[in-house]
Amino acid sequence: VKIAPSAPAASTKGLSSKDAVARFDTNAGGLWPLGPTVNPNRQVGKLYFDSGLYQDAVVQFEKALQLAPDDVEVLLSLGVAEYSLNNYAAAEQHWLRATEVAPDLPEPWYNLGFLYMAQTPPDYAGVERAWGKVIEVAPDSELAQTAAAHLERFRASSASATPGR
Repeated sequence: VKIAPSAPAASTKGLSSKDAVARFDTNAGGLWPLGPTVNPNRQVGKLYFDSGLYQDAVVQFEKALQLAPDDVEVLLSLGVAEYSLNNYAAAEQHWLRATEVAPDLPEPWYNLGFLYMAQTPPDYAGVERAWGKVIEVAPDSELAQTAAAHLERFRASSASATPGR
């Protein structure tokens, strides 16, 4: 599962995660220190996520979505945080929304492939559809090469694990 990259917050350099979160926590004053185009909840969510505080990250990413419901980076990040908490249905919902907002972006499809593989039993059709979509939308990308390799291994393991296939 891959979290979408975001620009580092220059004004948090040298600060611990706790101090950086305190500086940008919108509940502590509602300031937009990074400028009017940067969603502070997204930045705080990323700080929580990077610290392994996934539930806190989810809260911040959900607040960020209230401000910008079609923010693909937030949708991807929220999905990864939910996945990390084993909230697979919520992760799927956010990644599927990301595919609606940006249908030619390979990352949500890539993440969905892992989600479908992690289900018990694995959703074979979902894995094929998701990783196949990565290859379709970004055929020359590193993600497509990785998805193709995962698909090859997945097909080999699912064929040996499923009698009559």
